Amino acid sequence: MGFDGLYMRRVIEEIKGNVEGHLRNIYQYTKVDYFLVFGERSVRVSLNPNFPFIALMEKYNIPAKMPSAFTMLLRKYIKNAKFLSVEQEGFSRIAKFKFEKRNEFGDLVVYTLYVETMGKFSNMILVDQNGKIVDAHRRIITVHRKLFPGKQFVPYNNSKKDPFEVDIKELDFNRGLRMVLVRNIEGISPLIENEIYYRAGVSNGNVDLRFLEQAWEDFLKEYKEGFTYLLKDHGKPKDVAVIKITHSGYTHEKMAPSEALKSLVLFKENSEKLEAKRENLEKIVKKELGKLENIVEKLFKELKETEKMEDYKKFGELLKAYFYQIPDNLTKVELYDWQEDKMVSVPLDRRYSPLELSRIYFDKYKKLKRKKERVEKRLKEIEGDISYLENVLQFIQDAEGIEDIEEIEKELEDFGILKRQKRRVKRTEESKPRKVRYKNALILIGKNNKQNDKLVREASPNDLWFHVHEIPGAHVIVKTDSGEADDETIKYAASLAAGYSRGKNSGKVPVDYTHVKYVKKPKGAHPGFVIYKNYKTIFVKPKRLDD
Repeated sequence: MGFDGLYMRRVIEEIKGNVEGHLRNIYQYTKVDYFLVFGERSVRVSLNPNFPFIALMEKYNIPAKMPSAFTMLLRKYIKNAKFLSVEQEGFSRIAKFKFEKRNEFGDLVVYTLYVETMGKFSNMILVDQNGKIVDAHRRIITVHRKLFPGKQFVPYNNSKKDPFEVDIKELDFNRGLRMVLVRNIEGISPLIENEIYYRAGVSNGNVDLRFLEQAWEDFLKEYKEGFTYLLKDHGKPKDVAVIKITHSGYTHEKMAPSEALKSLVLFKENSEKLEAKRENLEKIVKKELGKLENIVEKLFKELKETEKMEDYKKFGELLKAYFYQIPDNLTKVELYDWQEDKMVSVPLDRRYSPLELSRIYFDKYKKLKRKKERVEKRLKEIEGDISYLENVLQFIQDAEGIEDIEEIEKELEDFGILKRQKRRVKRTEESKPRKVRYKNALILIGKNNKQNDKLVREASPNDLWFHVHEIPGAHVIVKTDSGEADDETIKYAASLAAGYSRGKNSGKVPVDYTHVKYVKKPKGAHPGFVIYKNYKTIFVKPKRLDD
């Protein structure tokens, strides 16, 4: 993680230049996230053990719920207090916010809010001017530290060296390189340590101290330039850093410290929200698929019961034809079937005459016939539902953003397996299909079933349409400037259709393609379902746009 003591120094400098006046309010966004609101500027404090940080950041819409006891305490003591200063403890990940406020007796009192962004030990502690703890976000009593109301506050013990005063040659590298810089030098993260080793040409754990010393000097020089970077992997935010990270293959975007953090945090939060929604929808859809598969199993059992239907019809026909020849008091009779030129054994019932029994057999036949028609119709409907939900499941797994997953949620509401939600803000924009230019063609890839329908509906008759053969996946449309797609474009589009399907991890996948004019949507069919003709099939290796 790039938010180390060196990065915090940049953020502290940024807060100093942008925050003044009074602390207007304190809000709690989640159990581990707070906003300190100073007029038009806000400082976000995250104590999330997986990614703690502080940054200038706009206040979110806070959920309407009762604030925690610690938030209420902060409001009592420092809400509307005058902001005096913010400092950093050396190059540690500890920030000190000082506030001044009159107490209930009218006396001016100075409070210090310590913010410690140290992984699982992250905390926020309010301390009075006598050094006594008022309270802490997380109360702790251990042999090393006591963070409890009324206790004397003891700062976090730190014996690391200042990065601008350390002599690299004095560090002990005899037991390996890993974490030597992190353990001994304040403000250094594993990300920075790995970069320095990379620049020093470290290989197989061996290092030439001359090269390491030069790499360290180069690092300090670059840090003094004062830049911060958002690190991206395939265009997606991955981390932040105070120098360029060259060992990872990341791209760099030079940004203000808090802006870089904001981009990273929003991406992480949206990714977490996306994964939570994805997991929830997958669970719901798989549960529904399980129910439908159980129904299919029961329907097949019912269908098996109708297998004697034609036998009953045959018995009725034979008894009607030979009733006058059949003696009384028999339990069965052998009758000649003129249609199939063979003898048929017909069960009899002494309670009924052959003609009465003929009608009974015809009634059984008609009843089973109606049952078979009903079961087959229901089977067709459920198999259509299963095919549709398997397609939905594929789109859930391939969803790339919150808007994609929310459109799938709405689709499932329409289908009836999700309760319709009351949304505060009606979305005015729909998510857009994936787009890519290849040679002289524009290729569009659907993200959900309704978008698939729209792609086909809005395509020109001579555009090419692609879909994996009998596997859930996206519809792909190819639009060409010339009206024709060459073999390379067809193969590339087919590989994308395979890549955005259930067969994406297979070696070779069959993909059907044809002109849009040969693709039709049956009336009343589920979203995304089409029938097509005059198609060709090509076997391709799956490909995705981020490959």
